[in-house]
Amino acid sequence: MTPLSKRAPGWRLDLDNVRAVSYIRQSKRREDDSQASPMAQRERCASLIASKGWDDAGHFEDVGKSGWDPSVYRPGFEGMMSAVRAGHVDAVIVFSLSRLTRRGALGAMSRARCPPITRATM
Repeated sequence: MTPLSKRAPGWRLDLDNVRAVSYIRQSKRREDDSQASPMAQRERCASLIASKGWDDAGHFEDVGKSGWDPSVYRPGFEGMMSAVRAGHVDAVIVFSLSRLTRRGALGAMSRARCPPITRATM
């Protein structure tokens, strides 16, 4: 994995050199082998990052945290957004948009409050 570090001033996104992180969320803590299990989400996101030839800069995870209630503190999400805002991340990969929020694309964008980054979902 690529360590998180800030890009130099004036840096422009080069799709051949992208630092991507994945965000994993499951609202209820449970052990199963469903498509949306945290392990399955991590594997699918890592696979997409690798298929694009991007640097895997790690993952952020919130298990047992609601994606519907905006008042719920999600430490993984907040850590990821801090890394994005600091310029350490070029792309955030999620299994589906519902992993970021259950309030749709507009809800995800308003919750993110960050400069444009590359977003890719499965």
